[in-house]
Amino acid sequence: REAGERMADLAGSIGAERVFDMLLAGAGVLLDLSWAGLHHGGISPETVFAGNAGLFTFSAFGVVRPDRLERFRKGRLAVWDVSDLCGTALFVLSRGKAREVSSVSELMASDLLPDLTGEGVPEGLLLLAAKGAAREGKVRYRSLGDFHRDLLALKRGEGEELAAAIRAEAEAELRSGPSRGET
Repeated sequence: REAGERMADLAGSIGAERVFDMLLAGAGVLLDLSWAGLHHGGISPETVFAGNAGLFTFSAFGVVRPDRLERFRKGRLAVWDVSDLCGTALFVLSRGKAREVSSVSELMASDLLPDLTGEGVPEGLLLLAAKGAAREGKVRYRSLGDFHRDLLALKRGEGEELAAAIRAEAEAELRSGPSRGET
């Protein structure tokens, strides 16, 4: 068990800082893969391991070469990897209650957001993870670069500003109506 403990087994038992570190490590893996023209294709709470030295292992690579897929799927693979990574973060932060969030608006309307922020999970981290995990609607990441930019903003301490921006996007989506399956 050199890889550490599965994130699935750590749901609810590790702090927000550790989940943030997992997101940073995962973004690094995804950026490296993207530069090589590859994608992970299998991030989940069962395939991410937290080691004792603060390191994370991303196992069970289902690495996909985009040149073997039709054009539509090529551009979406990195975004699906982001969605899987953020879904893993939400799973751990919510003790397994929010594995897949279909939209940021859904998270905002649920009891999870106030429950988790009341337990000290930063709203910026929760909304970033929800935006990253979302696969439908207008409020979701459309590129690995956009996700990485917001992750670094969170690291710089701009969590309140990031949360306000994501919240405003979700409120605008609610006013205009959800856009299922928008690309």
